[in-house]
Amino acid sequence: MNIEEINKLKGKIKDFKCKDIFIKIENAIQYYTTIQNAKVIASDQKLIISDQKKQDLIIELFYLDNIKIDGNTICMELSNDLGITLDC
Repeated sequence: MNIEEINKLKGKIKDFKCKDIFIKIENAIQYYTTIQNAKVIASDQKLIISDQKKQDLIIELFYLDNIKIDGNTICMELSNDLGITLDC
C-alpha cells in the first residue's frame, strides 16, 4: 500500500462528487461504465463510487501501485495488473 499515492487520490476524488463518472477498467478484463450523480467515499483502504441505486464500484487501495492525475482524469495502476481510469 502506497500512502502517498492514496493521499493524492483522496485529494482529487473530492472533485468527482455528485458528477457523472466514466469508468474504464483494462488489462486482464475490459469493462466500461458510467456512474451517474456519483457519491464517493475514500478511506485509506477503499475507494467506493456509487449511484446509491444500482451501481457500485469498490476498489481495494491495498493494490494501488501508481496514480496519474491529468485534469479531470485519474489513472490508477494496480499491482494485480488492472488499470482503472476515472473521468468526469
